[in-house]
Amino acid sequence: MCLPIEVNIVRTHNLIDQFLTKIANIGGINLVKIAFCQGHSDLSAFRGIGTCELKQVARPDDINQLSEHYLVWYKPNEVKLPGWYVDGSVNYRLCEYVDGLVNESIKMTDEVSSLVQSFKKGLENPVEILVAFDTSHNMAVIVDGTKRALALHYLKHKEPEVLEQLISSRHPIHILQLNSTYCKILFPCDFLKLCLRTQKD
Repeated sequence: MCLPIEVNIVRTHNLIDQFLTKIANIGGINLVKIAFCQGHSDLSAFRGIGTCELKQVARPDDINQLSEHYLVWYKPNEVKLPGWYVDGSVNYRLCEYVDGLVNESIKMTDEVSSLVQSFKKGLENPVEILVAFDTSHNMAVIVDGTKRALALHYLKHKEPEVLEQLISSRHPIHILQLNSTYCKILFPCDFLKLCLRTQKD
């Protein structure tokens, strides 16, 4: 079960304009991006569907709140095929993937490796991780910033002093979280496997 993140809340938005403008530009399929691509730049249709919280990571243990959240990365099925459209392939939780990186049962991608090395040199910009928390199913998915979240968790396990230095940097580490009963609709592919599994249970 995923619970909402409980780190220092910097701001809470009754309207989710800030989140929507971001998810219109991130990878994957979501309804906001589709609306923008079709020329509908007016976000009023999405207002009132939830809250958007901007939260700052103030201590190393704060990032543990992300551990049980799901990734839009998938475990291979019995024939070693991963994907949201593949039978038998399910979402990783962040903690599962990090454990695989730490014990080397999962090969670190070049992108995550580059981030780890970059973080060791310090932050040049704020770090932001976007989370969609579906309140009707009580589950959260990291919809943007997966590689950043993995790199931070990996450093917490392997070089915790580096994470402490990052947190004390003048550049903040932020978690932007959308809380809504409509997350599974806004992100249909990201929540597809999770909702199907919930229905079976």
